[in-house]
Amino acid sequence: MIDILICKYKCEDHFVKTSHGSKRGNKSKAMTTPHLDTNRNYTGNAANTKSDLHSLTIVYTNADVLTSNKLLELKARILEIQPHIIAIIEVKPKSFKERLKEDFNFDNFTTYPCNLEPDGNRGIIIYVHKNLNKSASQVAVSSSFREVTLLEVRLRGGDKLLLGCIYRSPKSSDANNREMYELLHSVSGNLYSHICLMGDFNTPQVDWELHTTNKSENSHESLFLETIQDCFFHQHVDQLTRSRGTDKPSLLDLIFTNEQNMISDIQYQAPIGSSDHSVLVFDYHCYVNIPNNEKTLFNYNAGDYDGMRTSLEGSKWLHNFGVTAETLNTEETWKMIKQKVLDLREEFVPKIIISNKPKWKFEFPISLDLRKLIKDKNKAHRVWVAHRQYDNSETFRLKYVKLRNRCQQQCRKAKRNYEKGIAEEVKSQPKAFWKFANQKLKTKSCVAPLLANPENPHSLCHDEKDKAEILQKQFVSVHTKEPFGPTPEPPSHILDSYHICGEVLEHVDVEKDLGVTIDSALKFEQHILNKIKIANSMMGLIRRVFSYLSPEIFKPLYSALVRSHLEYAQAVWSPRYKRMQDMIEQVQIRATKQVDGLQHLDYPERLKLLNLPTLKYRRHRGDMIETWKHFNTYEEQLLSPSFTPRDRPSRRHRRQLYQHRPEDGVYGVQRNSFYFRTTSIWNQLPAEVIEATTLNSFKNRLDSFWERQRFKFDPAEPLPQSTLSQQL
Repeated sequence: MIDILICKYKCEDHFVKTSHGSKRGNKSKAMTTPHLDTNRNYTGNAANTKSDLHSLTIVYTNADVLTSNKLLELKARILEIQPHIIAIIEVKPKSFKERLKEDFNFDNFTTYPCNLEPDGNRGIIIYVHKNLNKSASQVAVSSSFREVTLLEVRLRGGDKLLLGCIYRSPKSSDANNREMYELLHSVSGNLYSHICLMGDFNTPQVDWELHTTNKSENSHESLFLETIQDCFFHQHVDQLTRSRGTDKPSLLDLIFTNEQNMISDIQYQAPIGSSDHSVLVFDYHCYVNIPNNEKTLFNYNAGDYDGMRTSLEGSKWLHNFGVTAETLNTEETWKMIKQKVLDLREEFVPKIIISNKPKWKFEFPISLDLRKLIKDKNKAHRVWVAHRQYDNSETFRLKYVKLRNRCQQQCRKAKRNYEKGIAEEVKSQPKAFWKFANQKLKTKSCVAPLLANPENPHSLCHDEKDKAEILQKQFVSVHTKEPFGPTPEPPSHILDSYHICGEVLEHVDVEKDLGVTIDSALKFEQHILNKIKIANSMMGLIRRVFSYLSPEIFKPLYSALVRSHLEYAQAVWSPRYKRMQDMIEQVQIRATKQVDGLQHLDYPERLKLLNLPTLKYRRHRGDMIETWKHFNTYEEQLLSPSFTPRDRPSRRHRRQLYQHRPEDGVYGVQRNSFYFRTTSIWNQLPAEVIEATTLNSFKNRLDSFWERQRFKFDPAEPLPQSTLSQQL
């Protein structure tokens, strides 16, 4: 019986193996869920080891001169928030007054200042808690842009976090703006797994929800927005951060990261002192090694189980248990057995102290040949180190270098082949791509902290088990208990003049149906901007998870994951204005620049090498395919009455359509509708293309007919008009 109980406790506890000096513990997974410890203790001791911190609490604000009074208030907030990193800009006054680094020091924090000298700059300071001192270091800025402080924080597994704080003056010159753009491009191009940039960029006229601005294309707002899109950064601040008196509030303070889920729990607190900028408090998800208490576990492999049995027999515990159990219920009996087992474990099973540092795992499968090559390289290195003091050490060094280079080459080759296989099968096996992408991402989506008691704002639960119980109770209450009273109806704005089948229509400005956002003006601007934003984010994901983007890897990934967002239902929302057409084409321009080896080429040359037509060409090709389906695939009773055949068709083909005149004029919305924009191009196609019997045959003949058209690889070229006279 005691053997069964010991086995039970072995399964419930961690298992540790100590044979030959090795030990194995329960590895903690790299979680990225929010972890807010209200009792966070920064004081370490000699018995502490390194463990993972799953998120950094960061405080950012524009102090507008960090005076002694504001310093005192900031210290009071630090005691409450207990942050790991504090970033402050505009710490110096506008007037000439020298401030020393010592004027801004905090206890238990290391100061990383910038531009505290008596010059025209406002000054930036980043405070890092001393527990992170060994992981953080200041990075020299390669750009001539001065108002920036960059820190490098070493993370687990060789990853690095680049933390930056930037200030751009509202009176910044064009040259200074260009230097900031170059700085952002430089930061994006470096091999940092985590990037977090925060600061006051003074761009209130940028709509960060739709990633657009009402300024001209050559304005700072447009160029800055394009730079952010080129760098594939995500902006997380969605509330206004600057407010002074009766002035209109604006969004000036921004937070950029290279992954969307790296930021959570952004709090917009009141400004410090008389400042007019909010204090932003947020959690940045990563994994930093900080001192933490070591873990003590029972080493069951080294337990003295013979002594445990002897102790039980000598104490006559089984006889005493049989006598006592007659007067106890089941729960009390189990507690008695459990307590006896715990006492025996404490006496006969030794303890061992282990750390919870996780081990490294490869991101892709490794062949047996590559594993053997890695072992040979390690062996050659040991031999070379052992023979360094001898005359023949150069021979062993060259042997090691040869194996090292070969190993690097084979690892690079294996990784590229693995990524190439995922890219080639992205359409047939999309789950394999997302599994690979989720392994590469540094953050994971999770359930936000929940309130255990809705009436108590301080009852936040961060534990996964507690959140699961809260959700389970909520689901049970929703699905099993019907609320008392009639079912509430949503308020609606009634238009009395419109009815369908006796039902009054409600007025809406925007409606989303089958994935297409339709607005009352039929401009589809909101839909196009959202699709551009999604496509850019997807391209940024591809660039992050694939270390090498060759044309063979890029083309299937781009076609399946990026271009598909820009072509879904395009027959409905085809862009009317050239501005929107250029914004859509800019997605492909930016994407093709990511292909390794093609960055120096012009856009038309990149498309020719990749054999990718312009998105403009793809839209008109899709219109022709949809028109062909109207004659060959769709049922005749489902066709629109607008498709009126010509009374006297020309010699090209007999399926020519009558070209109606738009009822709302040349510049009206009807001009861009499907029938009006496709009729002229459809009528100019030759009979050999129109009379194709299958859809694939029509596609092939259409591509052959348009093969030599310059607008296929150059979006600036006009569409094919009546001058087309090519033959198949």
